[in-house]
Amino acid sequence: MDRVYDAFISYRHTPRDIRAASDIQRMLEHFRIPRAIKKQTGMRRIEHVFRDKEDLSITSDLNDTIDEALGSARYLIVICSPEAKQSTWVQKEIEFFLQTHTRRDILTVVTEGEPADVIPDILCFEDIVQEDADGNPVTVRIEREPLCCDWRLPRTRAKREELPRLAAAILGCSYDDLRRRQRQYRTRRTAILLSILIAILSLLAGYYAWSAGQIRKNYEQSLINQSLYLSSESAMHFADGDRLTAMLLALHGLPDETTDRPIVPGAIDALVQSSYAYVSPGTDSYALQYAYRHAGTVNRILSSYDGDRLLTVSGFYTVSVWDSAAQTELYSKKFTGAVEDVAIDSAGNFIILADEIVCVDAKTGMERWRYTPTETQYVAGGLACAKDTPMAAFSTSSGVVVLDTNSGTVKGEYTQTGAYDRPIFCCDVALSDDGSMLAAASLSEDTILLWNVSTALGRTIQNPMVYVNSLGFDEENALYVTVSTGMDMNITYGDVEYLMTRQQKLVKISSSGHVVYETEFSHAQRSFVSDISFMRFEQTSGQATDSVICTGGNCCHVFARDTGKLIKRIEFPAPIVAVQADGLQITAVLQDGQRAFYHCANGIVKSSRSFVDALRGAELFDGGIYVWRDEADSVLLYRTGIYDAAWNCVVEEAVTEYLPTQAGLLCLNEAGELILISPAGQTLWRTPLAMSECVLFDAVGYDPQSNSVVVSVFGQQDTANVQQYYICLIDMEDGSQEFLTTDSTARHFCINDGRLYYTVDQSGTCFLGIFRIKNHDLKAVELEKMLTPNGLFVSNDRIVITTHDGETYLAEENGKCTLLHAAQSAPDIPLVCFGDDSIFALCADDALQIFDRRNVLICSIPLNGHVLRAAALYEGCIYFAADDGKLACYDVQSADLIGETDIIGAEFASTQTQWVWNEETLSLRLGKSLNLIDRQAFAVYTRVENCIAHYDAENMLYTLGQSAGGHNRVGFFAICDLDTLITRARDQLDGLILTPRQCSQFGLVQ
Repeated sequence: MDRVYDAFISYRHTPRDIRAASDIQRMLEHFRIPRAIKKQTGMRRIEHVFRDKEDLSITSDLNDTIDEALGSARYLIVICSPEAKQSTWVQKEIEFFLQTHTRRDILTVVTEGEPADVIPDILCFEDIVQEDADGNPVTVRIEREPLCCDWRLPRTRAKREELPRLAAAILGCSYDDLRRRQRQYRTRRTAILLSILIAILSLLAGYYAWSAGQIRKNYEQSLINQSLYLSSESAMHFADGDRLTAMLLALHGLPDETTDRPIVPGAIDALVQSSYAYVSPGTDSYALQYAYRHAGTVNRILSSYDGDRLLTVSGFYTVSVWDSAAQTELYSKKFTGAVEDVAIDSAGNFIILADEIVCVDAKTGMERWRYTPTETQYVAGGLACAKDTPMAAFSTSSGVVVLDTNSGTVKGEYTQTGAYDRPIFCCDVALSDDGSMLAAASLSEDTILLWNVSTALGRTIQNPMVYVNSLGFDEENALYVTVSTGMDMNITYGDVEYLMTRQQKLVKISSSGHVVYETEFSHAQRSFVSDISFMRFEQTSGQATDSVICTGGNCCHVFARDTGKLIKRIEFPAPIVAVQADGLQITAVLQDGQRAFYHCANGIVKSSRSFVDALRGAELFDGGIYVWRDEADSVLLYRTGIYDAAWNCVVEEAVTEYLPTQAGLLCLNEAGELILISPAGQTLWRTPLAMSECVLFDAVGYDPQSNSVVVSVFGQQDTANVQQYYICLIDMEDGSQEFLTTDSTARHFCINDGRLYYTVDQSGTCFLGIFRIKNHDLKAVELEKMLTPNGLFVSNDRIVITTHDGETYLAEENGKCTLLHAAQSAPDIPLVCFGDDSIFALCADDALQIFDRRNVLICSIPLNGHVLRAAALYEGCIYFAADDGKLACYDVQSADLIGETDIIGAEFASTQTQWVWNEETLSLRLGKSLNLIDRQAFAVYTRVENCIAHYDAENMLYTLGQSAGGHNRVGFFAICDLDTLITRARDQLDGLILTPRQCSQFGLVQ
């Protein structure tokens, strides 16, 4: 055998010794030698340790392999145990090894027992030959202590403390040196491992922080996306009339105590709009107040006369009564049959006609009485109540039954026999106001029936018409009936379409049963939203005439009540769903959500968008209106006089003109007084305008050097006898005024750096007027070119004049003019704005063109056919609003779009514009519409109508309100922070929350 073994392990083949021999072999061959010991001994590792793996049979000679291994091994390791000491093989291996080695090359490992009891004697004693005193050789046994390794210790401790003894002997170094080097190695290794661990932990911490940041970023983005969705849904629900749901959705899109949600501008705007924040008082404008939700589709509604109670019929069988002020349901009942009709009795209680007749107390919502028809009283669907007496009538298959509405008892049954010798089937009924006359209509018999209630005397009037639309008595108990003689249909034959239109008739029947007259009328639109209704109205045309109004389609027909003569046919722009007559005015609610008026005095129809569209019906009352839409599950309540109570009035009297300036808000009232309101909301002074019959014509501007406001007025001074244009300088300290007479053709006033500029266009000559405010020096400089100005714009170093020919000139105070740009056509609204570094922009050739200080074109931003309303340069960006309702921001150098958002007020021109910037927001007022815009998100977060001034430093909004007489008043709002807005909205909701179904619908957790 050529291999040299570092050690040979001798052991008895018992389980314990086999395990010990195997562990020692493996541990030695994998023993990590410290670098210093390697350098000292020259050994890099303990490579080969011999251990037989099979028990050898007892023979007279050692196996050749064992013999060679023992001979080539440097050390012999003996596993010592009681069994090993008795082993012949172990004894022979020791003896064979000692033939070529010394006892110092034998190492012992004790696995059990005491060393003296388990170590073979051959290793504990050595026979040596010595000479005695006589010089004779004598054999002497000397006791020796072999190197012993204690393997009785726990395995981990034995490996740590005892194995190095064997390794040190094999390596040829001291045990202490090896242990010390091991400890140094372990210390260095521990330090390295700790460093690696710290590095790994640092990397993990960095990754965790990055991952957490990404998770947080993604989470925040998901919250932002959800807030954008909720604000969009809020705006849609508000437009559809569900204001409370809109408020709830807006609140869910904003931060609260449970969600650290980023603030999205759109959600703030949705909350502002739905909570009616910053809404000024108005007299005739309707605002959505509440939506009454139902489980099914609303089929009919009925309002009490004062509007405090609402009855609704939904799902055909369910009737509810609501307290509109408390927004609570007072009564709800599901009938077993269809609800045929509802009405209000003389006491204001609700009468319900279904499979039984029920009277509900409108105030309490409690049932007052119930009447169940007999088997012969099959309910046919008509119900009517007398206004002045407690009586109600309903139609049956055999006539009409009259009830006492106080008790629900029957007062009488009225029947008449028809042509087939059987009671006439009635389908519609009417009662006179005093309850003395009763009328009914029968579709099957083409008959109108008329009874005197007290005498039960009945009359039959033949009705050859197809359908009775309505019945009604006037105060003289004359009966009016509207009937249809045909039906609407379209018939197409080839390329020709034939239109057949329903013809209407108004029939008047006297209390004695005689037909007084029949009058035909028709409608411009065939699509009827509701049946023709009947009303009484006093129409004045020179003298008062008692009239009757018939409505249907999009028309109101006014007839003379005595003769039936058509007085007026009024066409509205859409089909009528409800109508109300009062004095000389007819008010109509139209299917498309408009509220229209007809004034008999001037014969003019005016309309305005007031409600949601696709209306099916409406109920008007004083100060409010209920509306409901086709296939809708809600009834919407609109009221007048809804406004933000935080509005503070500062000018009570009527205001005709107003001018926002840096020094404050300047107002002119109807009495001709000038009033100055400070930005903080205080009245600084008021003084009469020193001019009679004056109209504040044009606001020029504020001059901070003289603390004066310059306005252009048209009027008549006390010392003059003619009206003309004046320049009025108003001292903002005390309100004193000075007037400057200008040429009658003076136009386009502009103030800058203590000077007032204007243009004068006189027959073939154009002048530039310059007035130095401080010393009242006025001069008019003739321009070297004949211009037709349509705009004048002045900055610190430029005077720009635009013309009706589409040309733009740079003018100088000496009259010199330089053509800057010649456009193909003049813009609809001339506009020039100035920015930092003397750059400026002008509107020309369907583009916004930006020039540098040398008048060189920097960039051109196309307008794509839109009319520019306002523009401003600020911090290297151009902001502009167009008639498409968008505010856009572009980079001046690159012409790249930075942001775009929807705004209000884009119908106003640039002369009515106010821009206010701060670090976070942009305030843009166009006319009387204010947009507060988050500059970072570039989105509107608050929109305010009727705003005439915004003072950012004072956090104040000035708005116009209306008095009871309809005159403008001036007041202000202190802009609320978000927490205040949220608190106010929750107060309005009064504990209302989204239903579980709505939470599921919008992806919200309850």
